[in-house]
Amino acid sequence: MLHEFFKQVQTDQKIKNKDLASVVGCSEKHISQFRNGNAEMTASLFWELVEGMEKLAPGSKVKLGVLIIGRLDSEKSAFLLNLIAQNLLLSQSTNETTKKNLLTVS
Repeated sequence: MLHEFFKQVQTDQKIKNKDLASVVGCSEKHISQFRNGNAEMTASLFWELVEGMEKLAPGSKVKLGVLIIGRLDSEKSAFLLNLIAQNLLLSQSTNETTKKNLLTVS
């Protein structure tokens, strides 16, 4: 199911495997296999691909998150939305003190 969401966002955002592979540093073949449900992927590589999609097409992370969260129950959805919001805030902040303060406000 995750590969289907990934494929949908990549297609909607018009992100080519070649470009994503270049940004992330993995093979086009591996991305293609994952997109088609023919290969497993580690969580760290998946996150690198998501970050790569975000660099190539801003908004990709949010679109993927919405697709994933739409399949979860409300408690899990709320938890993931909170994590995504924190991640977005952290990625937009360049001040280390601000990052530390954001992490302690939970």
